[in-house]
Amino acid sequence: MLIQIGISLGGNLGDREAALSKAIYELQLNGLNILKTSEMIETSPVGFDSEHLFLNMAVLAETEFEAGALLHLFKAIELGMGRIPSGEFSSDRVIDLDLIFYGDQVIKTDELMVPHPRMHERLFVLEPFFEIMPKWKHPVSNQTVEEMRQKLLTSGKL
Repeated sequence: MLIQIGISLGGNLGDREAALSKAIYELQLNGLNILKTSEMIETSPVGFDSEHLFLNMAVLAETEFEAGALLHLFKAIELGMGRIPSGEFSSDRVIDLDLIFYGDQVIKTDELMVPHPRMHERLFVLEPFFEIMPKWKHPVSNQTVEEMRQKLLTSGKL
């Protein structure tokens, strides 16, 4: 059964645009059907200091993979593209792939939480998703991407 998923992509090292494009290609090569992609936006690092700005984007795709298998696929793509696990929560990276949502499912395991637990706090996630699917509704908060984005913009917590 096909399920729609949302993926946030970002990177701040090397040729950022090429890395995002290659990650999308790798997702397709591994069986994901890409339905929509957002524009790439440049953002400042969140949660750490760096002289390198990020390029971020969002992808809407459909897949038959289970959520846990997607997490492993994303990590394999990241490693294959040269991401070096730092052991730190936030650091510079060539590529980062995050599963933001998996249909309307709520998943909580030791390795994975979906919808992404901090998506509502991150404009670099909400802005690209606002472009491609502003009416998607968070299955827990029941807020749309548009509502979460507006709340973040007016909160001053960017």
